[in-house]
Amino acid sequence: MLKRATALAAGALFLSVLCNGQTTTQLGKDELDKLNQAQFDLAIALASEAKYREANELLLNLYERTGSPRVLIEGARVLYIAGEYAESEKLFRAVLKLEPPMMVEERVFRYLDDITAANGRFDFSFGLVSDTNPRAATSSKTIQLLGQTYSYNPGFDISKKTGISYSFIGEKSLGEGKRYALGFVINGAKFQDVAFDRTSVEESVSYRLRDFPRLLIRGASEQYFLAGKYLYNLPSISLKHARELPGEAYWNNEVKVGQITYKDYDYLDGRVYAFSTGFGRPIAENFIMGAELGIDKMSAKEAPYSYSTKTISLFVNAYVPDLFLKYQVRASLSRRDFESEDPFFFAVRSDQKNGIYLNVVKADWKCYGMAPVLDIGYEKNSSSIELYSFKRVISTLSFKKTY
Repeated sequence: MLKRATALAAGALFLSVLCNGQTTTQLGKDELDKLNQAQFDLAIALASEAKYREANELLLNLYERTGSPRVLIEGARVLYIAGEYAESEKLFRAVLKLEPPMMVEERVFRYLDDITAANGRFDFSFGLVSDTNPRAATSSKTIQLLGQTYSYNPGFDISKKTGISYSFIGEKSLGEGKRYALGFVINGAKFQDVAFDRTSVEESVSYRLRDFPRLLIRGASEQYFLAGKYLYNLPSISLKHARELPGEAYWNNEVKVGQITYKDYDYLDGRVYAFSTGFGRPIAENFIMGAELGIDKMSAKEAPYSYSTKTISLFVNAYVPDLFLKYQVRASLSRRDFESEDPFFFAVRSDQKNGIYLNVVKADWKCYGMAPVLDIGYEKNSSSIELYSFKRVISTLSFKKTY
C-alpha cells in the first residue's frame, strides 16, 4: 500500500508538469528539484513492483537531465535486478568514470562483484603471512591448579612463524532471475611446521528472496582443518538483510543457526546461534564511519564449554584519490562468558579480547587485475584462567583482485 501511494504521489506531480505543457527549462530551481525527486521516487516505486523497463527509462531520462551518479546507479541496479547484466555493468562502470565519492564507489564495487558472481567466477589470492602466535598459546610458563604451580609446556615451538596465505573463491548464479547461487570459499595458511597449518573450506547455496531491501537466505557447511588434521564441521543456515539508506548510508543484519561437530572432541559438539548488525555512513567525501555489533551463543554438549559472546567494532574507511590508496582502521572489543565451572581449573572462565586492525589497498598497482593488500592486526586476550590469555600480531601481504 505504501509503495502504491508513493508511486501515485510521485506520478501525480510528474504528470502535472507534463499536462501543463511546461518544459524543464521553464521551471524554477525549486520546481525542478521537486520534479526530479518525483521522477526518481516514481522510478523506484515502479522498480519495487518489478516494472523494471519503465523504471529504467525514467531513470535514464532523469540522468540525462541531472548528470547525478546516484540516478545512474539506480538505473544500473534496476537493470541488474532485471537480469540485464551486460547493460548493468556498462552503467556501473560509467559511474566509476564520474569519480564519485567513496561510498558511491563501494556500492558500485559490490554490484560489480555480484554481476561477476552471477556470470560465474573463480578468483584466488596468495601472499605472505607472519603470525607471532599462530596457536594462540599463553605466554605464561606456569599455571595454577588446585593451589599448586605447574610448568606449562605446549609441546611445540610457539615463537613467531612465517608462511604462505591463500584463498580460492568460486560462485555461480542459476535459475530464473539468477536468484539461486552456488559457491565455495577456501582460506588458509601454510607454515614450515605443519603444527601451525590452518584451512577452512565452506560450500554454500543461497536464494535471493527480495531486492528492495536485499534479503538472502543461505545454507552453508564449513570444515576446518588444523595442523593437517580435520577438526570440525559446521553446517548452518542464515538470513541476511541489507538496506541502503538516505545519504549513502547502509544497514546490514544477519541471523545464523548452526550445529558444530568435532571429530575428536565430542564434548564440544553443540548448537551455535549468532546475530550481527552493522551501520555505516559517510562523514566526508572520502571517509566512511561505521559500527558493528555481534552476539553469539554456543550450547555445547557439556556445560563448562558453553558460552555467550558480545562483540562491538568501530571502523573508519578512507580513500586517498591522488595515491589510489584505500584503507580501513578497525577496533574491536569482545567479552566471552562461559556457562559453568571449568572441570580442570575449578573456576568459571571469562575472556576479554581486544583487537585493532589495519587494511591497506594500493588500487593502481595491478598485475592481471590483482592489487597488493596489506593487513596488520594486534590481538590481546585476557582470561580469568591464565592458560587462555595470549597476545598475537598477524600481518599479511597478499595480492587480490580489485576493480
